[in-house]
Amino acid sequence: MTRIYKDIRDGWMARTEVPLEDDREIRLSTYKDYTGKLVTRAQVGVAKANSFTFVIFQDYHKTLAANKVRCTAKAVTQQHETALSQLPTIIADVTRFYTNQPALLG
Repeated sequence: MTRIYKDIRDGWMARTEVPLEDDREIRLSTYKDYTGKLVTRAQVGVAKANSFTFVIFQDYHKTLAANKVRCTAKAVTQQHETALSQLPTIIADVTRFYTNQPALLG
């Protein structure tokens, strides 16, 4: 399920959570980061109840897009949908990551 919303502090954001096996889930997030770019990132962690646990340098994390554009609802939606269109490749890349095979995405 994708949620597009405006955070009072951080502006427009989009987030999609995709369940995987072993209580893991992929979180695709699109937002304006500290560099001023609109970024879309994929992150995998363990989701249980109302928590999400991610181990830095051990769990999958990849920046899928980073563009110097205004952070509008339209820009966030377009960039997030572009990332979602890559979801089968992202899932395959995640599977390869956890089975110690070469990455599919750069």
